[in-house]
Amino acid sequence: MKTVIKVVLAALLVVGVLPIAAQEGPQPSGYLSHQGVEVPVAFFYPSTWTVVDQDDGVGLVSRPGLAEQMDADQPDIQTGDALLALGVMPAMFIEMMGADIDDLENVMDVLHSNIDAESGDVRGSDRASHSYASRDVVSILFDTTEADAAGLMFVSRESEDVLAFGIAFGERNDLAAYRDELGQVIASMEFTGSMEDFFR
Repeated sequence: MKTVIKVVLAALLVVGVLPIAAQEGPQPSGYLSHQGVEVPVAFFYPSTWTVVDQDDGVGLVSRPGLAEQMDADQPDIQTGDALLALGVMPAMFIEMMGADIDDLENVMDVLHSNIDAESGDVRGSDRASHSYASRDVVSILFDTTEADAAGLMFVSRESEDVLAFGIAFGERNDLAAYRDELGQVIASMEFTGSMEDFFR
């Protein structure tokens, strides 16, 4: 599990310093609003989760104690725990990787194949398409090489030029239970910076 935690922490560093705007779409019932200071994303998140917004990275953890452990660089993932790292990227980056950015499932396949050597195969039943009030999201649930860990990855088209994504780690059953509420987080992510900001 320690290795997959490192993947999440690395993913938290993907977002550069960009301007932020209000979240996309209506605020779901039971969700709070977060707008980053250092991290340039705004989103809605379940009120039972805790935002981790530090060191040019932003994400969510399923319990406050886990956030404190991450601050101490000693996260201890237990049953019921999950970590979600959030990010945005230019659509052109994904196109350069060979993805059809008009096809979210194809984008997901390309992202999943490039995230890390620890990602496992995706079974047909582990792929899902979600339609929320704000926008569509594609997700995959996958096993990792560590027996006690699974991954859950999301992607959404934030705008014509920008994709929003998230990657979560935890136990498979926990991630499956959190899938819909975290999908709504990804669907609400908003970014209004210029493309030049990605290259600073």
